[in-house]
Amino acid sequence: MTWFKRKKQPACPVCGSRKQVPILYGLPTDDAFRRAERGELLLGGCLVSEQSPMWICSDCNKQWGAQQEP
Repeated sequence: MTWFKRKKQPACPVCGSRKQVPILYGLPTDDAFRRAERGELLLGGCLVSEQSPMWICSDCNKQWGAQQEP
């Protein structure tokens, strides 16, 4: 989970807000559940694809940042 801290938080492509949270895929740890409850990340589920978004805007709920945009 430390890679989230190293990545620069991007601006939302819709509203321009800098209040983003990373989306975590896969089986979450206890720490991930706690961080999700605090709103520090969003649990994205087990299924991940190249189009799965990496970020969600806390202001407008736009999800973006897929590994490979179509």
